[in-house]
Amino acid sequence: MTPCLPVAPLSVLLVLFDDMRADQLDVLRETLSRVEDHAQIFDRAYVTTPMCCPDRASLISGGYAAPQHGVLSNSGSYGGAHRFDDGRTLATRLQEVGYHTALFGKYMNGYDALEPYVPPGWSTWWGWLDEQPWVGFEVVEGGSGPEGSGVGERVMYEAYVVDAQRAAALRTLGELGDDTPALLYLSFLAPHSPHTPAVGDAGAYADFLYRGGAFMEADLSDKPAWLRAWPVLNDEAQAATDLDHQQQLESLLSVDRAVATILDALAASGRLDSTLLILTSDNGMMWGEHRLFDKGYAYEESVRVPLLIAHPSLSPRRDSGLVAVNLDVPALIQRVAGLTIEGEGQDLSDRLCDPSAPARDLIQLQFWPATLPQWAAVVTDDHKLVQHATGEVELYDLKADPTESTSLHDDPGAQTLREQLSARLTPGLAFTTVALPDARVGEFYATTLTAWGGTPPYGFTLTRGALPPGLTLSAEGLISGVPTATVETSLTFEVQDASTSPFHGGPQLHGGALALKVGPAVTLAPKGCACDSGGGVVTLGLSAAAAALARRRRASRRSAGPLAR
Repeated sequence: MTPCLPVAPLSVLLVLFDDMRADQLDVLRETLSRVEDHAQIFDRAYVTTPMCCPDRASLISGGYAAPQHGVLSNSGSYGGAHRFDDGRTLATRLQEVGYHTALFGKYMNGYDALEPYVPPGWSTWWGWLDEQPWVGFEVVEGGSGPEGSGVGERVMYEAYVVDAQRAAALRTLGELGDDTPALLYLSFLAPHSPHTPAVGDAGAYADFLYRGGAFMEADLSDKPAWLRAWPVLNDEAQAATDLDHQQQLESLLSVDRAVATILDALAASGRLDSTLLILTSDNGMMWGEHRLFDKGYAYEESVRVPLLIAHPSLSPRRDSGLVAVNLDVPALIQRVAGLTIEGEGQDLSDRLCDPSAPARDLIQLQFWPATLPQWAAVVTDDHKLVQHATGEVELYDLKADPTESTSLHDDPGAQTLREQLSARLTPGLAFTTVALPDARVGEFYATTLTAWGGTPPYGFTLTRGALPPGLTLSAEGLISGVPTATVETSLTFEVQDASTSPFHGGPQLHGGALALKVGPAVTLAPKGCACDSGGGVVTLGLSAAAAALARRRRASRRSAGPLAR
């Protein structure tokens, strides 16, 4: 254990927000006032996949990035709680060494399809069900051990959700033995939509107006093709968005009070000196920069999140070193629990005690969107390179251009840098074919499925649907043959690589659904006919045209008599 922190085991209060931007930390005034003399704030904290479920899976897995745990999105075949292998996680490992592990709030997207299931490793489970109002809602309450899952029960609450979470956490805290270390994981909904402010908080930010960063950027000529076509909001839409931003901030205020109250309870019970506070978010959020809203983009506002770590033994400061939050925070929790560190994270404990201790020199970023082109990126102290599945590239000098207004990817003076960063980019496996060319009955057809990242060689399979008669798929991804029947069909393909995940022991997997159309054969007109069924002229094939020309020549010779021969 590093000298500035107490000897393990320490309890951990892990506070996770949903969609909170890095620049919103100052909203939490009550919390900051409790920890201002012993909190460290990391200004360059990133999530490796800027989407709710992949990041939460990374935290709970113990610090494995999305390519290793396989939860690549919020839903579908490669996303959601059903995709996560929960047999051995940070929670089960902590339980095994005597921790009381408690979750209050959101687990992962798609948990509704699993409930009343309680994943292994949770002594106390208070699991939120998706798509509910913030007042009048149900949660699953229960518990489980490190060796297996549990079965909870639905419980109805009429209270405001943040108040109910706070009360549940305080109740569990009061039931802990004096010497029992705990992981209290408070997973709040704010500021995610519908971001309903508590009574009394509505209107608190009525005068707030955001126009920061590259807001509604006028010149997108240096951006990828899909973004260049993005519209500028009209006045009505912008007014609605401004109100949305105000309500997001207002929804944070109740959470601020809840965390402050829990910190006060820790202090009153004498547990504050043995508890490490970690406060962060699952991803950032675009607020109109480059004309974008929502999350899942490679730009700073989407991939950067707040990160505050506090303990009475720490010296307060701001840290500009790179942190991969969903990897490095689990590594830190393992360290303060006295566990051997597993996962892909870099332990932050040395950095907490010594700002000159080594920090990361780069972070790999990646996203597997359902509609927009996939992308992967690498960010360093000074630069960011973004590679899109379309082949398009973006390159930014983050020190000189922190709003990422001007991509340097075509700058002759930046080509060496581009090549250097490209060589360090190591994306996870992604299926990259976006469309299949049409086929035609009786004509030879050949097209090859594509993928990038992971560890080649790749193996392709058809997981849903049937190829049209006459076509086959090779393991290398070649679809070929001569179609024998017209058909329009939807096919789902999957690619796997040659890697072995250190988390679940299998290869990386990804896939997608594609449409394939086989049209009718091209038929030539009957011999001697130069008209279609409607009386129009048809275009003859080469052999038919030659035959017609020969017939005309023979006829002209007969009409000219013997001398013409």
